[in-house]
Amino acid sequence: MIAAAVAEAPAGPAGLDLALLGDLVSGLREIPETEPLLPQDADARCRAHPEWAAWINERASRPGAWHFYPRPGSWCSGWRDMPYDLLAEVLSEEEIFRVWWDSAIMSEAGRHMEGDPLLRVLWQMHNSFWRYGWSLPGEFDPETKTFSKDPAYAVRRYNLAVRYLQGLARFSFGDGFAVVLDHAYFVKTSSHGTHSEKAWIDGKFAYHVHLRGERVLTIGFSLATQGLLLAQVQLAGRGNRWAFHLGRHVLDHVLARLAAAFPGVPLWLVTGPSAVEACRRSYGAYQSGAGPSPEAAARMQALYDRPLADFTRTGETYAVNGRTYARLDPRAAAA
Repeated sequence: MIAAAVAEAPAGPAGLDLALLGDLVSGLREIPETEPLLPQDADARCRAHPEWAAWINERASRPGAWHFYPRPGSWCSGWRDMPYDLLAEVLSEEEIFRVWWDSAIMSEAGRHMEGDPLLRVLWQMHNSFWRYGWSLPGEFDPETKTFSKDPAYAVRRYNLAVRYLQGLARFSFGDGFAVVLDHAYFVKTSSHGTHSEKAWIDGKFAYHVHLRGERVLTIGFSLATQGLLLAQVQLAGRGNRWAFHLGRHVLDHVLARLAAAFPGVPLWLVTGPSAVEACRRSYGAYQSGAGPSPEAAARMQALYDRPLADFTRTGETYAVNGRTYARLDPRAAAA
C-alpha cells in the first residue's frame, strides 16, 4: 500500500513527499524504558501461529542452526530469514520495525524495506547509524550466543530512531518553499541523489528545497547516535537573490530550521577544511585531476567556518567518513 501511494503521488519535485513520510511515522511511538522492545505477548503469538512454528522447527533441525532457531524461551528469534509476508501475519509493522532496528544482521524485513521507495528511508537511517559510528554494545557471551547488554539500551535506541523519523517528516524551509527528501544510493555516504540524479548529496540524506518549481538549495546531512551531522548547504545554480529574502544568512536559516524539526537533537556542522578536502576527494573519484578551484575552495571554507547567529561551536569535534564535524550549542548562542 505504501509503494502504491508513492507511485500514485502527484508529479512534483524529484524526491520523497514529506507528507507521505509523515503518514508512515505517525503510527510509531516511543516506548517507556521499563517496557520490552516487543510486547510480552509477541512470543506467544509466534508460538501459536502454525506456519510460523513449522517454519521455525524445520530450520531449527538443520545442522549449525543454533544461532538462529530458536533461542531459549523465544519463538520470535527466527524472524531474520522469515519471508516478510509470513512475518507480517504475526507481528505488526511497528513490531517488525522494532526488532529489525535492533539488529545489525541482514534480514528479509530489511530487504523488504530497502526495496520500497518510502520504507527505504527507514533502511537508510539504519545504515546511516551504522556508517557513522553505531555498533552493537556489550560483549559476546559464548553460552547464550548473544551480545550481553542493558535491555533498556535497545529501547532507547529505538526511541531515538522514532524521534529522528518524526524530525525528517517535520522539516520545513518556510512559506513559499517546497521541500522533498532524498538519500544517497544504497550504502554510500555520498553520491548522486536516488530520486534527483542531478543533485549531489554529501551525506546519507538531503532536503532539496524548491522555489517556484526550481531546486534552489540542497541540504546534505547524516543521522547518528551523536546527533545530526550537517555536511552540505549548497545553492543550486548561480542565482541566489531569493536567499536575501530569508532575512538572515542561508546557513543560519538552515540550522534554525533543522533545530526546529529535530528538537533536542545535537547539531554538528562540518568544518571548512574537511569540507574542502572531501570535495576534492569526490572530484578525484570521478574526474581525474579535477577539483574545486582555489576561489571555490575558499568560499566553501568561509561558508562552513563563518560565525553563526544562533549557535556557538563548543570545541568538541567528531571525525568520521572523511569529514570533521563541530558540535553546536544553541544554549550559548552568540550575542
